[in-house]
Formats: sequence, C-alpha cells, structure tokens
Amino acid sequence: MLRGKFLTSAFTVAGLLVLTGGEVVGQDTDPNQSVDNIAFGTRAGEFLLIPVGARASAMGQAASAFTDDATSLYWNPANAGFNSDRVNAHFSYYDYVLDTSYSWGGVTFPLSGGDWVVGLQVGGFSFDNEEETTVEEPNGTGSTFSNSMFVGGLTAAFNVTDRFSFGATGKFVQESLADTEGTTFAVDLGTNFHTTVADRTLRASFAILNLGGEIQQSGSDLEVNVPNPNPDTPDRVDRGELRTQPFPLPVMFKIGLAYDAVATATNRLMLAGEFWQPQQNNTSAAFGGEYTIMPEAVPGFSASLRGGYTYEPDRSFDEEAVGSSVSFDDEGADGLAAGGGIAWRPSDPEAFGFSLDYAYRHLGLLNGTSMFSVSVNF
Repeated sequence: MLRGKFLTSAFTVAGLLVLTGGEVVGQDTDPNQSVDNIAFGTRAGEFLLIPVGARASAMGQAASAFTDDATSLYWNPANAGFNSDRVNAHFSYYDYVLDTSYSWGGVTFPLSGGDWVVGLQVGGFSFDNEEETTVEEPNGTGSTFSNSMFVGGLTAAFNVTDRFSFGATGKFVQESLADTEGTTFAVDLGTNFHTTVADRTLRASFAILNLGGEIQQSGSDLEVNVPNPNPDTPDRVDRGELRTQPFPLPVMFKIGLAYDAVATATNRLMLAGEFWQPQQNNTSAAFGGEYTIMPEAVPGFSASLRGGYTYEPDRSFDEEAVGSSVSFDDEGADGLAAGGGIAWRPSDPEAFGFSLDYAYRHLGLLNGTSMFSVSVNF
C-alpha cells in the first residue's frame, strides 16, 4: 500500500511539473509585451513525430497510455511490459502526404518470466526523384535527388509491480538529403501506472521522447571551391566544405490516460486522452475512443471501431494574414481520425494471434492520409 501511494504521488508530481513547465516557458517579464518562446522550425528529425500503428492513429494519437503491442516501442516504452506472455511483432505502412510514405516495424520479447521485456524497432521515411533547383537555375537543373530518414531502437521495459512499469529506449537517428547526411542518438523514457476504478481498467502514463544529441549535415554537396589567395600559384584551387548548423531533435513530454468505460464479456468501450508539449510547438492535445465487440459464438475474435481528434497548433493559420484569395475549407476536418480493425486472440497464451487495422487521418490543407498495420503474436 505504501509503495502504491508513493508511485501515485510521484506520477502526479511529474505531471504537474510538465503542466506548469509549459506555462513558465511562455511567460514574459513584461506583462504588456507578448513574446512567443516556442522554437518553431528549429528541430531536426521531425519524421520522429509521424505516428505508427493504425489503432493509435485512428484514436487521434491519444495512445501513450493504452498501446499493448509492439507499437508501444514508439508511443511509450513502459507499455512494452504489457507484452509479458508472448512475442509480438508489428508492421505499419503510412501513405503520407505528397507521395511520401513511412514504414515502421517493431518486435517485443518477454524475458525472466515476463518481468522484463525487450524490443527492437526500425522506421524509414523517404521520397525520391525530387527535382533539383538552384539559385542560378530556379526552374530546375534536369537532375533529381532523393531523401531518406531512418530510426532504429532498442528498448527494455521492466514491470516494477503488477501496477507499475518503466521503460527506456536507445535510438539511432539518421537524416539524408541528396548527398548530405547527419546522425545522432536519442533516448525515450516512459512510465505507466495501471489500476482499476469501478472494476474497470485505468491506465495513466508519462513519457519523455527524443532526448538526445543534435544532427549536423555533412557530405559532398557541401564541398565548394576555395580560391587560392597566393599570387604565386594563381591556377591553384583548394576544396573546402561548408559547415552547417546542428539542430536538436524534437523533444516531447507526454501525459496520457485510458479508461475502459464499458467492460463486459462481449463489449468494451475504451476512452483515451492525452496532451503533449513539444519543444518546437505549442501544447497539443488528443482524445479518442474504441468500441470493441467480442461475440460469444467465436471465442478469441473481436472487431473494433475507432475515432479520435488531434489538436496541433502548428497546422493552424491566420486567415487575415494570408488574404481571402486562399480557400481553407478543409480546416474544419483538420485532426479528425477514424478507423477499425479485426483481431484473433485465443485464450491460450501460446497460440498464434493477429490483428489487422486501418486508420484514416485528415490533415486539413494536406488532405487525408491512410495507414495500414498488422500485428502478430506467437
């Protein structure tokens, strides 16, 4: 009992620190002057913020408290402790905007009777055959280039008690643009406190993602000719390399809740909410719901419908600033998400199980996007 009270208090204090921290960052010593201290556009590795898992995406990304498959490696490493009885593998494909895509895969392995769970993840974002333009040739040089971004991570999660889990992830992050490249390392830390309220499951989470170094690009595209200042060798040309500014990763603080509002043998309604404070943007929030039916006639089978909404200030705009000539009819649907899936989870923990899921996300001016994912248990 004492340990439970301590963990609950520690979680509450951590949450209050993040809540109040978001306010302190925005304060200014002059009450008559408004200063925005958010570091817009100053982060590398923005692809790390692209969601994974159709289930989580369909619920508006309010997922750091409830993910219970290998996608927990992305959302909250502590949740990997939920996979304590079998191996779980997950793959997602996200048909993103402007002919780009993001593929992500992860797998978790239980150890020490389920007290420990380790996981591996890899993700890649790319787009090819982009037309090259320069200051001298703004209409194109006739050449094309490609971009690619990669993340690979190793996670360890520990079930401290039957109600509290902790997890940490070490990640390698790489960004390539044409013939330049930058790499760095990052760490994710997360906790999950799970209990019951009115005989139904309640989960609360706190996570800090993408703590790490900086990415600085280097490569042959930054090499330039440097004139030789020595008059005795006027034909000599030296080679130099432009030095780019390093940029940190998009660190994010997240707090989430998930509650089974309805939980019977054949029906379940889960509600989830979350807010996060990225360093490069204002506070964002999300909420979602999932309704699942589990027919008695087919034990182990379930079907789910999901919906959610994400509020992210970086996709807002000032209509007066851009003028009336631009149409913003899609703003009202910005952040809406929906989807569903089916799953086969036999009661035998050693039996094969799987789930197939789909999600649709509307990104306002960027239109709609689709995600497909599959998970298997064995």
